[in-house]
Amino acid sequence: MANDPIQANILATLQDMQTALRKKNNTPLLLFKDDAQDLIEWLDNFERAVTANQYDKEYKFQIIGGYLQGSPAIWFSQETDANAQH
Repeated sequence: MANDPIQANILATLQDMQTALRKKNNTPLLLFKDDAQDLIEWLDNFERAVTANQYDKEYKFQIIGGYLQGSPAIWFSQETDANAQH
């Protein structure tokens, strides 16, 4: 019985590793660099790549900021910081 918490921790760690290893990056995600790009087209491409790579919603939200540059990145950062404070 003393090993049950340890075994549960090991199992949870292995499951987390298995989930991380399942994440693929076969379809590249493109950067959204500036306001001159078509946002809807970029979002459509992003969604297709995320689906093809089998990313879940949580992981998608974690990575999307990394694919924004310039003013879109600043906006996203401000929005996520503001939402985190509420």
